[in-house]
Amino acid sequence: MVGEQIDVETGKWVNARSHIGAYIDSYYEYLYKSWLLFGDKDFKTAFDVHNTAIKKHLISKTDKGWFMHQIDMNTGKQIGTTYGALEAFYAGLCAFAGDVETGRQIQEANYYMWTRFNIEPEEFDFKADTITSAYYILRPENLESAFYMYRLTGELKYLWQGKVMVESIIEHCKNDAGFASLKNVQTFEKTNSMESFFFGETLKYAYLIFAPESTLDFKKVVLTTEAHPFKIGKAN
Repeated sequence: MVGEQIDVETGKWVNARSHIGAYIDSYYEYLYKSWLLFGDKDFKTAFDVHNTAIKKHLISKTDKGWFMHQIDMNTGKQIGTTYGALEAFYAGLCAFAGDVETGRQIQEANYYMWTRFNIEPEEFDFKADTITSAYYILRPENLESAFYMYRLTGELKYLWQGKVMVESIIEHCKNDAGFASLKNVQTFEKTNSMESFFFGETLKYAYLIFAPESTLDFKKVVLTTEAHPFKIGKAN
């Protein structure tokens, strides 16, 4: 497992909090996708080592699905039970990397988080079932995972999840000028802000989940963590 922050000059970890959320999420995603893009086996080896540890140490299995908690990277001790919008990417990554069943269980948790609070909050405590950070800034990860699950299983439940998410965003975030982030997912109070990734990622996954499969060929293209399509090189 890796921690949250490292001193790049000394090589020492300055924050041993380990999880799959902010500061760490793209690292795991790029290990697997870099292997696909460049054919470098070291990326795949690192991903496999981390992925095995993640499934062993970070998953909390509940009747609402499998959530991901936080641990101390040195001891493996659980130190937090929060889960949120950023963590939701892991269901899609698991399925994309070949573990559809783990992806299925995590996506159950993702969809619960979305429907439990009208729209997913930035973060909630899944053990207490209470919101710890109530805003929604139009993040794409939950919709992204629904897209991957639908494309890799063909199960209509994931297409339905995509429909629910898209309709929620349109209903509660749309305004005359575009789409606004929400200050609170329970009151639907809007902010005067729209992140650029809403166009680059959220709307792209909203399109792709309903588009013909031929629109994006997983054998030829890899989407970066910002959903930019990269062609897979000949090295593979």
